[in-house]
Amino acid sequence: MPQSKVTLGFSEVVRLTTGTIDIRARRYRNLVILFVILTVTCVAWAAIRKSWRPAVCLFFFVPACAVFFYLDGRLITKWQEKVLGAWVEGNLDLAILRDTLNSVRALPRRMLQGMLDNLPPKDVDLKNLSPSDRRILAATLQAIGRCQTDRTGLATLAYVTTCTSVATAAFQWSWLPLLGSLLVLPLIAASHGMTTWRLQRLRNDLASMKQADGSGSERFLEVAARLDWGPIPREKWQKALTR
Repeated sequence: MPQSKVTLGFSEVVRLTTGTIDIRARRYRNLVILFVILTVTCVAWAAIRKSWRPAVCLFFFVPACAVFFYLDGRLITKWQEKVLGAWVEGNLDLAILRDTLNSVRALPRRMLQGMLDNLPPKDVDLKNLSPSDRRILAATLQAIGRCQTDRTGLATLAYVTTCTSVATAAFQWSWLPLLGSLLVLPLIAASHGMTTWRLQRLRNDLASMKQADGSGSERFLEVAARLDWGPIPREKWQKALTR
């Protein structure tokens, strides 16, 4: 499992979390400002030109949102890696971390909860997990996070491609630029391919860990089955975990 070069202590993890939330909140505010500016500009331009075509530029807010979600996902993935690294090393109690962060009223609840959902489930007894099973669980969670980031990145490309095709077709008043949206099909295939590749890497990593220290107990499989695997098919992740 890839780990941070420096293992953080409890107070450092708390500061890392609040700092990450500050960055996410600032980026969200910038996205809202961009939407307002883009909307006002397009509406004003359309009114001045007395044409609906400038309003087509509003389509580009969709890929802007996609870029935001992609960068946000990468930020959360980096935070997750450092927090899990501290947990695996035994320097962090996740239950205490959750209680501490939830007690800070200044932190946005939904944003904080969304980040905490990327950690091992809070409704299971993680204390019974061996150190080796912790490493395996952390590697599994990171693989899930990377799969989600990959999908968001490829979806961003798909949105950019589609919006560019639609906007160009509208400005040129021609259907030919719409053919560019067909590039979305290989991007969908690439998304499935990246997920398969990530799970294969996870499968190989887990096999190496199990061979090295005999980890991979039934307790771990119990916890792993309760993780949020998103759109990853059940048969795929089960195959990666039970080799």
